[in-house]
Amino acid sequence: MTPEQKILLRENLLKQLSESRPFGLLASRLADGARMWGFYVAQPELESELEILAKRGLVRAESDAMSLAAAPHWKITQAGLEMLDSRGY
Repeated sequence: MTPEQKILLRENLLKQLSESRPFGLLASRLADGARMWGFYVAQPELESELEILAKRGLVRAESDAMSLAAAPHWKITQAGLEMLDSRGY
C-alpha cells in the first residue's frame, strides 16, 4: 500500500468510527467497511493502522468490562473528530 493509500485508509477508519458514535466498532467490522471502499487489508495490517491512530490520540480501544475474551470496540476521540473536521469531512 502506498503512503497516500494509507492516509486514505486511516481517514476511512476515522469516518467509520465517527458514524458509529457513541458505540464504536470491532476491528472486523471496520475491515468490512474498508473493503466496501476498495481497501483490501488483512486483519493484522488493519489493527496496526488502528494502533497508529491510537498512538496519535485519534482513536481508543474499549473492552466490555463484563467480558474478558471480547475484542475491543474502537472509538473515535475528540481529536479524531477535529482531524476529520479540519480535512472537510
